[in-house]
Amino acid sequence: MRVGAQHAAPSLVHTGRHTNGRQGRHVGRRTQPRVHFRPDPVILAFTPVQSMLSDRRVEKVADAMNWYLILRLLHILSAIVFVGGLIARQLVRSMAGRAPDVRGFAIQSAAAGHIEKRMVIPGNGAVIVIGVLLALIGRQPILGFLQGADRNWLLVSNVLLVALMLLVPLVFLPRGKLFDATLTAALNRDEFTPELRTALRDPLVRAAHFAEMAGVLVVVYLMVVKPF
Repeated sequence: MRVGAQHAAPSLVHTGRHTNGRQGRHVGRRTQPRVHFRPDPVILAFTPVQSMLSDRRVEKVADAMNWYLILRLLHILSAIVFVGGLIARQLVRSMAGRAPDVRGFAIQSAAAGHIEKRMVIPGNGAVIVIGVLLALIGRQPILGFLQGADRNWLLVSNVLLVALMLLVPLVFLPRGKLFDATLTAALNRDEFTPELRTALRDPLVRAAHFAEMAGVLVVVYLMVVKPF
């Protein structure tokens, strides 16, 4: 009995240590289960098409932005031509008024008319046309409150520009024809005639020129500040 107990005890103790050590190793090593994803072949087949569509959309947006920037540059250049023509024309007109003789006055007056036809009139038209195109591309409210928008600076700017353009057929062209006839008569007599001096002080033409300059300043302010 003693011998059996002696042999049994060590075997029980040895078995317990061996089992506890193995359990300790198993408890300390906790491995995460591996998950294998299998891509759907339909998704793989659709990915290049989706990427192609995205690239096309990006190209379309880039093309639209390029055209918008080009039109914006043309709009700025046309505004420079328009405003620069107005300033140059008025400077030449003021110099013509101080001419010593009628022939010098006629030369400078013709230069002012040339600036009017080459810069002011086409510049004004280009500003309006290109501005409308920019507003349509950028989805700006051209008609302001008339189309339910709360921004009206663009509507006021367009109305002013159209009004300035109407000054040409309503005032400048008919008065200009009368002025040319008066100037021709003065050149034939080679002197400043009373009729020519009266034409130079035409109140309607002066008021139209003043309104033109004031309207341009207001339009520039509206375009830059966008106050309302």
